[in-house]
Amino acid sequence: MNEERDELAAALVHLTFMDLLGLPKEVTIPTGRLDEALHVGVAFDGSALEGFVRTAEADMRLRPDPATRSRLMAGPGRERGGHERMVCDIVLPDGTPYDACPRSILRGRLRDLEAAGMALEVGAEVEFFLLPAGAEAGTMEVPAEAAGYFDATRGSAGEAVRGEVVVALEAMGVRVEASHHEVAPAQHEIDLMATHPVALADGVATLRWLARVVAPMHGLRATFMPKPFGGLSGSGLHLALTLRAGEGGQGRAQAFAAGILAHAAALCAVANPVVNSYKRFVPGYEAPLYVTWARHHRSPLLRLVQDGRHERERGALRLEYRGPDSAANPYLLLAALIGCGLDGVERGLALPAAVEESPGRLPGEERRRRGIRRLPADLRAALDALAADAVVTQALGERVAQRLIEARAIEWEIYQETVHTWEREQYLDAL
Repeated sequence: MNEERDELAAALVHLTFMDLLGLPKEVTIPTGRLDEALHVGVAFDGSALEGFVRTAEADMRLRPDPATRSRLMAGPGRERGGHERMVCDIVLPDGTPYDACPRSILRGRLRDLEAAGMALEVGAEVEFFLLPAGAEAGTMEVPAEAAGYFDATRGSAGEAVRGEVVVALEAMGVRVEASHHEVAPAQHEIDLMATHPVALADGVATLRWLARVVAPMHGLRATFMPKPFGGLSGSGLHLALTLRAGEGGQGRAQAFAAGILAHAAALCAVANPVVNSYKRFVPGYEAPLYVTWARHHRSPLLRLVQDGRHERERGALRLEYRGPDSAANPYLLLAALIGCGLDGVERGLALPAAVEESPGRLPGEERRRRGIRRLPADLRAALDALAADAVVTQALGERVAQRLIEARAIEWEIYQETVHTWEREQYLDAL
């Protein structure tokens, strides 16, 4: 009987997708149903998910992408390699694309990019924490781990999780450039190699999904929360963009970069999508606080990377966008970035002067004179910027942008109404 159960458990396909808020979702089917799923999709109740709320959208379908089919070589019950995993698009019951599917939204912006005669490859540095599995979130303390930036942690549970995730990613076709321990205790980074934007977003989603599957096997929990602990670095999602601008060369490529800077405030609502994201934007932790670009300074919002190979290639430019955090929906983030960059190209925007020093160390009057803007200080300000920005709204789709604003505004209101422990400790007896 146990052998029969094992055979049944080893014949599953995990169909994964992401909702508008960047939360990973999954429907599992027997392998025997895969042909049907590829032809007609798999029905699911879209009204139960964030971003899929209208009654008319209750009966949605998942359409697996055959190009993403891979053996799942990590997690409990996967040892014999019998489980598979596929990334899905969300479609309407008649099979037509759903306009609020994050994957489809990104594809639409890539068609715009192609129509403009441009191409883009993207890599990612994904940071996250591996914390004790049993601790309550409200009482969790900083892990007692001495390891820091690039430290070797042979034999540790955290290194075992990171290593298993890397091996599984490679086996599933997601190319990993490197991985290492990050600055903060229990913080890790996995770097994904540059590839097609949809494949990169799939890779980020796969990494998050795998980390959550593997970590509990080692007594840990994986979290992509941007700032789990005060006084420590937060978790970023740095994007390495290789842009080929075609006709017009470096001028169009730099206009693309200028478009990203021009819409930086509204982009924060997508790149830094939760209340906690803005705890990362504090001095001293290398996260960018101001809308600047640089070639040499290590902590601007946008860095033009010195790369002789790409500089010699006609119309090619390498950018590092350092603002996003690990809570971002990678599909919507890349779609918004492309929309902003194309706006810069269409308007012929020029890059402002580079800022090679730390803007926070400049006097306020000097920042104002040089036109250096600060990024939104909190989620509410970012949502207001998104609501006022027609370019980012159009890149996402008006209905999707409005849904994001509504959902995140509820989070902000709850946060504002909550009395936190720090407030009681600060004021209860003092006032």
